[in-house]
Amino acid sequence: MTNYLVTGGVGFIGSHLVKALLGRSARVTVVDRRPLDQSPILQATCKGTDFKFIQADLRDSANTAELLAASKPDVVYHLAAQPLSVLSNIAPLNTAQDNILGTYSVLEAVRNHSPRSRVVYTSSACFYGVPTSPPPLRETHAPAVGHYVYTATKIAADFAVQHYRHIYDLNCVSIRMVNVYGPGDAHLGRVVPRIVIQALREEAPTLTQSDGNDVFSFLYVDDAVAALELLGVHPSAIHKPVWNIAGSAPLSVLELMKRIYSLVGRPADSFAAIGPRRGAPVHKYLDGTMIREELGFSPAIDLDGGLRPTIGWYRRYLSAVTGRQVEVQGARA
Repeated sequence: MTNYLVTGGVGFIGSHLVKALLGRSARVTVVDRRPLDQSPILQATCKGTDFKFIQADLRDSANTAELLAASKPDVVYHLAAQPLSVLSNIAPLNTAQDNILGTYSVLEAVRNHSPRSRVVYTSSACFYGVPTSPPPLRETHAPAVGHYVYTATKIAADFAVQHYRHIYDLNCVSIRMVNVYGPGDAHLGRVVPRIVIQALREEAPTLTQSDGNDVFSFLYVDDAVAALELLGVHPSAIHKPVWNIAGSAPLSVLELMKRIYSLVGRPADSFAAIGPRRGAPVHKYLDGTMIREELGFSPAIDLDGGLRPTIGWYRRYLSAVTGRQVEVQGARA
């Protein structure tokens, strides 16, 4: 039985990953500083002797070392991070401590106490900042300055993983993913949850610091989990330091809005922009050729196929919180 350690397993992607691993009869230990009941995905899933939850702060290097020494996992999925770009500009030091110091703490613990573990670090398309050349972006594309401190922390952590791989010969890989969406994302300020909730509540769609012409691609959470699982076990995955995971066909945020409102059954002829534009429209999406050709992975779920269950989940979520205020865009909605 494969032994997995998942940091940040209470989070959105982490919860779905843990659920999938347990479904494969694996032994899973989750480490997160948040309590388990903060995950709407895991509350009814994590039962039995093959699951262990440890509430701990990975920035505590001594405690992290003890965890790795005790568990010696076959695979470490490192997802723990402060994931919100906007918050990173409000609290840059805390974001750096979570995303950089936490990553170094995990890498040091693996190096000293479980050097045979494979480490799969969840990086981000934010590594590429605001692209200086036309997309799609390949793994060899250089990092660039972005609009948020979050970008700087993901670049630093990504490079840390690559350096530990090179200097200490650890089995480390980084996986850079585009915008991941799906059921259970509690960060309602992200673009897909925000638009879905506004559509379900029959509100006019709104954007922050955008005119809707930014172009991205989106990755359904089940595809993100499938890529993570593959990189955790495929014998050839460790031969490359970085893997891009591309998403849906690129589309503008305005087109995404119209798609969501159409699936909900509501028109979206106009929208409101909130706050100053952050600059020229950003076109950023990834080239997934390498993982497709070398490991045989391509996303299986198209945008509509992912949006339908996502909309269904948020419809049930809103029904469950009827009479309570819901946070959207960082303000009471």
